[in-house]
Amino acid sequence: MLDAGIVTNNTVLSGGIEILSNGGLDSGSFVSFGGRLIVSSGGIASGTTISSGGTIEELAGAILDNIHLQSGAIVQVDSGAVVSGTIVSGGVSLAIGNGVSAISVTVLDGSNLIISSGGQATSTTVGSGGGEIVSSGGIETSGSIGGSGFLTVYGSGSASHDVILSGGTGNLSGGLATQHHGQQRRRAQHLCRRQRARRHDHRRCRERVQRRRVAQRSGQQAARRMCSRRRRQRHDVPRRRHPEPVRRHGDQRGDEQRRHAVRVQRRPCELHGRQLGGIENVESGGIASGTFVDTQGRVNVDSGGTGLAGTVGNQAVEFVSAGGTASGTTNSGFLYVAGTVIGAINNNTMSVLSGGYDSGSTIQNGGNEQVSAGATASGGTVRTAGDLIVHGSAIAETISAGSLEQVQAGGVDSGSTINRRQRPTVDHRERHGDRRHGPQ
Repeated sequence: MLDAGIVTNNTVLSGGIEILSNGGLDSGSFVSFGGRLIVSSGGIASGTTISSGGTIEELAGAILDNIHLQSGAIVQVDSGAVVSGTIVSGGVSLAIGNGVSAISVTVLDGSNLIISSGGQATSTTVGSGGGEIVSSGGIETSGSIGGSGFLTVYGSGSASHDVILSGGTGNLSGGLATQHHGQQRRRAQHLCRRQRARRHDHRRCRERVQRRRVAQRSGQQAARRMCSRRRRQRHDVPRRRHPEPVRRHGDQRGDEQRRHAVRVQRRPCELHGRQLGGIENVESGGIASGTFVDTQGRVNVDSGGTGLAGTVGNQAVEFVSAGGTASGTTNSGFLYVAGTVIGAINNNTMSVLSGGYDSGSTIQNGGNEQVSAGATASGGTVRTAGDLIVHGSAIAETISAGSLEQVQAGGVDSGSTINRRQRPTVDHRERHGDRRHGPQ
């Protein structure tokens, strides 16, 4: 038992028990199979490794910092405890219950972090094969999910301000997710370094070749000048007072060519390969609020799911299934609607599929909306440079000046308003190219 003392690099063997009480600090210890570490109120365990069959028990008021749980480790956490910086891997499941807080926990390799009712997790990192499960009544904030990891929110559970990276998946089944971000994984930094190195080598080689060419030209010019001087001497032609100096590799033309060669190499590095974004699935009863889907990310709003005030970035996708609802979406990517969309702002491509319903959306900034046969768009506005293509039904749409509505064969438009374009204030003689009479 350790009270107000410090233990470093300790090993707890089978049958052994170590107890940390008020003010006790254990750093870098190892708990082997059958060993037990008990951290009571005021005790701190930092950098401890719990092996298969080893047990760590955290009581109220204790602090666990940077704990590494190996496969088969046993963790018992009491109410009021704080788990910080723990790494969970190798198939371990760490359950956070009522009154327990988990901060900066990393979940890898088939392990799970389970946040039960009353538990809280902040800044969790879910990596390759890891999972985070937020049960009804649990709270999770500011997590990061990537590398085939997943986040699942059930019942009245809540997840907010999460980042879903490439390969990561977020599933909402009756839960609430707010201000999520689905981002692509950028894996081109090493490619950029290699490209810069290759281009540097090419630049040096090109400069050497250029110097040789310049030196050859300089030598040829020097030979021609020498012959010219000899000819002038032979014909008694007086020489110039200030003969033109012979330029070598430092002449202006060579310098300019070298500067041009360097400028050509200053190009941005290219991204190679297909870069997939994160995926968020809003299932029946789930609510995703303020979700931001970055490049090549995807949000699926399933039947019974709801998306509120989401943002779909460039090349990102949101798909609203039949029975799903998306409200207040700002679309700069691709929005496919087989369910219901309300008050969307479309800046790129929006397709209302058969059976889908669009209410009060705005098409602007060159965006286009296609209403398929069997679909309906109602009460929307098409602003400047917008395009509405109707194969199904359009009801009470407002078509502003400079926009376009196309009602195709089989399409129906009912009660729409088309605003007239203002007359141009351009002199007709200028417009028709009459140069004999300028504007008055």
